[in-house]
Order: sequence, then C-alpha cells, then structure tokens
Amino acid sequence: MRGLSLWAALAALASVLAACGGGARYVQFSPQEQTVTRLESDGGRITAIIQPGTLADDVEIALRDRSEGDRGLPGVEGRSLAISFEISGSMPAPPVATPDDGNATTSAVQGRFIPVELDGSIEIELLLSSAWPLATPLDVQSWNESSQRYEQAGLSASLAEDGLSLSFSITNFGRYALYSPLPVEYPLAAPPAPRLSAASTQLRRLEWDSVSGATGFNLYRRAAGEDSFSKLNEELLQAGSHTDILPAAGSYEYAVTALRDNGIESGLSAVLASQAVDFDLLRQITSPQLDAPGSLLFDAENRRLLVCDEADPALLAFDEDGRLLHRIDKLGSAAMREPAALAIDPGTGEVYLCDNGYSQVFRLNSALQFRSKFGSAGSGPGEFGLLSGICCDGERIVALDGGRNLLSTFTPLGVYLDSPLDPLDAQLVLSGPSGLLLLPDGSMALADTGNDRVLLLDNEFAASAELARPAGNGTLTAPWDVVADVTGRLFVSEPSLGRVSVFDSSGEYSFQFGSDGQLNVEFGAQGPTGLAYDPATGYLYVSDPSAARIAVFAS
Repeated sequence: MRGLSLWAALAALASVLAACGGGARYVQFSPQEQTVTRLESDGGRITAIIQPGTLADDVEIALRDRSEGDRGLPGVEGRSLAISFEISGSMPAPPVATPDDGNATTSAVQGRFIPVELDGSIEIELLLSSAWPLATPLDVQSWNESSQRYEQAGLSASLAEDGLSLSFSITNFGRYALYSPLPVEYPLAAPPAPRLSAASTQLRRLEWDSVSGATGFNLYRRAAGEDSFSKLNEELLQAGSHTDILPAAGSYEYAVTALRDNGIESGLSAVLASQAVDFDLLRQITSPQLDAPGSLLFDAENRRLLVCDEADPALLAFDEDGRLLHRIDKLGSAAMREPAALAIDPGTGEVYLCDNGYSQVFRLNSALQFRSKFGSAGSGPGEFGLLSGICCDGERIVALDGGRNLLSTFTPLGVYLDSPLDPLDAQLVLSGPSGLLLLPDGSMALADTGNDRVLLLDNEFAASAELARPAGNGTLTAPWDVVADVTGRLFVSEPSLGRVSVFDSSGEYSFQFGSDGQLNVEFGAQGPTGLAYDPATGYLYVSDPSAARIAVFAS
C-alpha cells in the first residue's frame, strides 16, 4: 500500500484531466467489431473501455472532460470536485421522407443525430498521475438534470493495486463526477519501524511509538528471505511493546502499520531485521552468603565465578552449578572493606582485587590467598582516588580510577609505569568511569559512566570508537560494566535503567534485556551491575545486587 499526504493525493487526482482542456474525443464504434474499443480523452487520462456487443448499432461515442466547468456546481457536502466528465453516444437519425417525393430522403449528414442507450456496461478507467493511497472505494456521483446537481449514483470506483488508476462501470451514458475524499478516508502515514528491545532463541520483544490519529496497530512478521508478511495479532495492538514467540529459531523481519478508527490501515513501516539469536535465561545463583553482588569475574582456568559482595564485604567463589566454594573476607590480616573490581593474570592465574576501603589493589594467588598489594589514596603517580575497573594482559596491569578519571598502568607486581591517556585529546576526557574490559586483540572497552558511553580504545590507548544505540532506541545511560563473548558481542550494564544492552561484533546495537521483565528477568531497584562471561559454556553472568542474586543466561 503506498502512502501519500492528503494534499498530494488530491493534487494528483485533480490534475488527472488537466491536459484535456474541456474538449471531447470521438470514436466510431461498430457492433461487428470483436475487439475491445478503447476511447481516450484528449489528454489520454480517461479511458472508456467498450466491450463488443455493448451497442446494437454503429454509433459515435464522445468522452468529454467537464472538471473545470463543473467546479462550482452543487455536489457532495463538505467536499470539493476532483473529476467530472461526460460520455455520450449518438447515431444518425432514420431517413425522413420529403413532401414532394415519397422516395427521396434527407441524410443525417445534415445534422440530425439522436442519442443512443447502452445495452451493456462500459468500464471507465481514470489514469492517475501519481499513486493514490485511498484504502476504500470512492462513491461516484451522477448528474441529476431535475435537481441540477451531482448526486449518488450507486456506483463506487476501485483503486488499482499499484494506486495509479481508479475504475468503475456505467450502464448509462451521462455525466459523472468524483469528489475528493475526506481526510479520515486516507490512511495514516506509515509509522516508524519497530525496535528490538529484547531477544532470545525463540523470543523477540518489539517496541514502537504512538502515531497521532491511530487507534491501534498491526504487527507483521516474516522469516528472513521470504516475500510476504503475516499479521501476528488478532486484536489491534496499542503503542508500546509486544512479545513475539517465534515458531522456530532463526532470523526474522518485522513491520508495523497504523489504523484509523474506521479501519483504514497505513502502509507498512520500514522493516526491522532481527538476526538469529541464541540467548536465554538459564537460572539464577543465590546463597545465604550472597548479600549484594557487584563486580564479577569468571575464572575459566579454574571453572569458577568470582563475586565481589559489596554489602557484607567479601570475595565469593561459586562453581559452574552455582554452589559456593569459598568466602574470603580478609586480605592477609586486614578485613575486606569495599571490594570494587576484579582481574586475572592469564599467565599465572593470579587474581587482582581492588578495595576502595584501602585505595589499593590486592594480589591473590590462584588459591585466592593474599600475596601482595600496591597503591594508596592520593592524587600522585600510582595513587588512587576511586578504583572502579582493572584488567591484566600478563605483562601489565591497567587500573581505572573513577575518582580521578584516568587510567594507570603497573607491572604485574604493582610497579607504577604511566598514565597512558593523552590529556590533550578531548575524546579521552572521562567522567566517573566504572568498568574496564580487555579485549583479545589488546584493545579495551571502557564504561565511561558520566559521559553515557562505552569508549573503545586501541592497544595504544587512543580512542577508536564509541558504542551508541540507534535513533529511537534511546541512548546508553550511565553504563556500569562491559563484557564480551566469544563472537565479539559486547554486553553493557545500565543499572539506572534496569537493563543490559547488547552490541554485535561491529559495535552495532542488537537488543536489550532486563527492563520491564524482558527475557523473563527484571532486575531489582539497583539494576544490573557486574558482568562476566564463560567462553567454554557461553554463559553470561549478571549481578543483581538488590535481589541478592546472579542471573545466568545461556548464549
């Protein structure tokens, strides 16, 4: 269905006969002809299609445009005349005897023609200069000689599928008119494309905005590669969201239409493509020892999940099935205060834990026993304001200081190296960053919380890109943590909005989950915070501190 504004559509219809100039086009019609006769107006924009057998005698048929001359004549209340025309047929009068000689005749060439009537129907086709979006048939009016006005003729014109012609049939010669439809008889403009807000293996959560004048919406789906859409809803949907349970896993495309209260439907929106997803809520991890989980780290070598508990300060270790293995609340002889971030040395398996109660990084061996510590509170080299992220590539440690808005690098033993961000690069000005991820190629992703972005840094610490949600899907809001899976997808927690946003390996937004219970999980008041990923199983771990649990997703 094609969309056009009301005024553009009326202009298209009103200009249909503009080139005819009020003239008439005649054609000689013979009942012996076994082919369809097409009679066109002077401008070629009105066609009368005359089937063999419609008339019993040879006649002349005339097609005349009357649009301009009839503009001021009474017709349909509240509407303006769009097109009017006259179609007539005539034939020579019978021979007339002369008074002097009974055998003599006067030829009709002398001007004696009489009108003829139709024996069948004639199809009238109006060729439009551009597509017309009307969704319902138009009433056709006929001229009433007695009342001197156009009135209902009991006829309706149908719009061709391509929207470029209107057609109807008449059984009588005469004058006919079509009046402009009312605005409510036009479909609304096609709405914007729906948005994907959540996805799992066989579930898609779609959102779309309200449209002025719409009383409801229809949602359409097709499998990727198919030609036609199928309507998903039986009752009209309202603006907001709809969860589609798929018939099978795979890639699908979606579109919506908007409907007026009279049932006229708009054209399809732009198409949303939703790629195949392998992602489902699997289970949750809870424990009497788990109070408010924050930062997470999956130790792939030892097959365990490490959790910073912020409310009852401790480092907890769970196995793959969610059973508690260890709870550590001391760092050497010092009680843990404010565990904030975790990293692991890929070569040695040593664990680094940031504790903001001490403004220090503590080094633990693979058995989670205290080895050493480095750093102190302050604003000098190697000192920290508020530790919020850490990573290690085996050769150096990178610590993220959310209090001082900088990165600092250290040797694995904690010797300060440098602060690598260029202070003159405006793109590297941070604001309360809270999460740091080391990617396999040596680049990093940084959750720049106060700037509402995830900043991607190359292995030289230069800004390479920023993650962004597409227009209409809102912006990243105060991202807290970021993690990657084996396919390169990035998961970003946004606690203030109660959701996790997902980006594909090229940095394009894919979907989100968590808010409004999407993907069958709704996070608590503090929202999702820490993220961890197990490359062996594809499990994504998400901490939910308000609910004292960790949600586990299979992906």
